[in-house]
Amino acid sequence: MGIECKGRRDELEQYVLGLLSSEEENELLVHADSCDKCSKELGKIRDAVERFKALSKSPPESFDNCAHKVGLEIEILKKQREKSRKIRHILKIAASLLFLASCLFAIFAGLIKSDKKGEIAWQIQNVGFASSDSQYPVIDENRIYALSGDGRNGRLIALDRDSGKTLWTSDFSVLRGAISAFHGNIFSASARGASISLLAIAGDSGKILWNMDLPPKNEQFPLFTPLEISASENSVCFARGNDIFLLDPKSGALKWKKESLSPHIFISRPQEYMGNIFVADTEHVYCLDSENGNLIWMKNSEIDAGDLMKPLMAISDGRIFLIRRARKGGARLLAMKVSDGETLWQKEAGGGIPYWIRAGQGFVFVKSKNLDFYDEKSGDFCRSEKIGGCAPLTFGKDEIFMVEGKDSGRIISINLKSGKTDDFFRIGDGSCAGLAIASGKAFVSANDGSMYAISIRYSFSDK
Repeated sequence: MGIECKGRRDELEQYVLGLLSSEEENELLVHADSCDKCSKELGKIRDAVERFKALSKSPPESFDNCAHKVGLEIEILKKQREKSRKIRHILKIAASLLFLASCLFAIFAGLIKSDKKGEIAWQIQNVGFASSDSQYPVIDENRIYALSGDGRNGRLIALDRDSGKTLWTSDFSVLRGAISAFHGNIFSASARGASISLLAIAGDSGKILWNMDLPPKNEQFPLFTPLEISASENSVCFARGNDIFLLDPKSGALKWKKESLSPHIFISRPQEYMGNIFVADTEHVYCLDSENGNLIWMKNSEIDAGDLMKPLMAISDGRIFLIRRARKGGARLLAMKVSDGETLWQKEAGGGIPYWIRAGQGFVFVKSKNLDFYDEKSGDFCRSEKIGGCAPLTFGKDEIFMVEGKDSGRIISINLKSGKTDDFFRIGDGSCAGLAIASGKAFVSANDGSMYAISIRYSFSDK
């Protein structure tokens, strides 16, 4: 029935029951003659009334007979519902089988690689030369960035993460150890004699987006102070000597420069955390406002370290962790609050000269002669693993990964929940091999210039 006829429904019923006046009946019948829908509806109502009248004249059925009919109707409904349920179950099984068949077809067709742990996905030569201060390889989005060549400088090379195919190679040299990638762009440094230029490079093409020339600086140990860069959404920050620079990542414009922040030769790599910049020298830890470079707080690290010992710093879960080789021998591990620099704990850290410090997933990791684990909250010593060399540590989901720096060059994974150690690949000499983890694979730059992509888990368990 149309919108204009909806109000006629009650009138039709009243007409059949004889409840309308003569004038109302005539008006309704005129409308029904010109409206097919109302005419059909009137016929339905008349049929229903006639059936009701016939039923009222026939003798009533017994209660048992009515109950029997109702039971039959219920059984019919039950059977219909059970049949529908079986059909739905069959359709689900058919859909699952179809999905399984498509996966098997994709595997046999080579569309999905069901790599096992330790299998080589790809390998290329003459890239990824590693060193103790190298951060290579660096992964951002679907690309890997590594260094092609040897010595202090090399060519920056971009590889496709999945295939290892070379996407581009820079026509300029970059400093080893000076690279950071964020949101598809790379930030690196190029040296020409005593001058250094900071570069922003498009990750998809290798084109230079902007460059900033840094004036020559009289550094006593230039080879041991690579330009370490930290990049984020709002800043590119780096230290040169004891000066701190912060640039706009899009334009390269200098936002601020903090000259001679420290009287010491060596300072740590600046790190941005919760909107502030943190850096340490051999005696102090500094917190700077990332907006203007103003000093928020400065605290004595309470460690008497020699001037030639570069401070090592990590930040995790609202805490700053420092380790230094003390002037009188041994090493000290220190934890401070990010908010105000308050010392939380300080511990002796044995094992020789520390190479690096990392923090995350509830632990502080210190690499010296062995790899030592400390509890982030208390500083208590947890365990030690005999892993040689100075290769960096990389985090997985519930694991850490390292390359052992002996002749075997074992790639080792340690499950942080179970403590289980797994040795699943060997690259030969891996004393300072670079390592990165992404998409269920370990990307390793070995000392011989080879780069490997190695499966670290089954492909259906992607990181």
